[in-house]
Amino acid sequence: MARSVLAVALVALLAGCASAKLHGVTYNPFSKSSKQQCLESKELDSHLKGIAKTAENIRLYSLTICPDNTRAIMKFAAKNDLGVMVGMHLTKSTMNNNKEFKMLEMLVKKYADNIVSIVVGNELVYISKMKTAKVVGYILKAKAIVKKAKADIMVSTAESWPYLEFNKSAKKITAAADFVCMNMQPYWEGIAADSEPGVMVNSKADVLENIHKKEVAICGAGWPTMGEKCCNGRPRTLDGRMSVPGEKAQSNFLADLDKAATKSDRMYFVTEAIDGEWRRTWAPCDDCVGLTKDFGCKNKKKPECEVEYHFGFMTYSGKTKPGIKIP
Repeated sequence: MARSVLAVALVALLAGCASAKLHGVTYNPFSKSSKQQCLESKELDSHLKGIAKTAENIRLYSLTICPDNTRAIMKFAAKNDLGVMVGMHLTKSTMNNNKEFKMLEMLVKKYADNIVSIVVGNELVYISKMKTAKVVGYILKAKAIVKKAKADIMVSTAESWPYLEFNKSAKKITAAADFVCMNMQPYWEGIAADSEPGVMVNSKADVLENIHKKEVAICGAGWPTMGEKCCNGRPRTLDGRMSVPGEKAQSNFLADLDKAATKSDRMYFVTEAIDGEWRRTWAPCDDCVGLTKDFGCKNKKKPECEVEYHFGFMTYSGKTKPGIKIP
């Protein structure tokens, strides 16, 4: 399929592969402290400096949970030529959503040159069970903001690949969007670490591109460096516990994904830049189904999976983990 303006964001990467930078990474500016959810400015700056050294673009998931951090990220991006996939945290709360759209309008006016795309919500249908018509409405609302600002920014919503491939209503959403924004986490599907899961992710994007006849961006895909093995007896996954966390496995995943996606002229965002230590406090993982009984999953009364906190290729301090190779 011929590429349009979505592929423009890849030009710098394709022209300078020796820069050893990933196309994009996902990021949440949240603190692991129980006293405040939003990261302090010093820690945020450390994270952003680490990201700028390793990636060309950054994907955000919310604008108004930590509005000061959002503004700081956009200011940093403008100064350091870092592209931003602006993500919106949309819920059933009209008040929350209005705040997100109001801030989006401000960001589009001020930082249009740094915004590579806008993603209205993350798996709103697949996980949040939101009505398709409502999601389409949010896409159109974001498009109207872009048009009003006379900006050239593509708009979509992120969804998991099973929804995009098998749910008939998915075409209503992709028809309204400028591109398809696919999430796929091969670890959570039980895919073997040595079977080139990064290549599989890009191949799945090819499948969706053929179905929807639109460009497909890999908006979230990663591999953990530590934690339980997956999976056995987990619904809709492969058995055998072949998904084994590790730094070598993550390095191979990054290299394979980068090579395959770059060859396809495809935008991709690695989940995630920084280890999700904030989740221990603000969104603990209580899903141990199909995982090995290690770490917190050994606790029968209150199981807590460890693996969910270790998808980053950088530590919470913003430094690349020992043993990780950035392609």
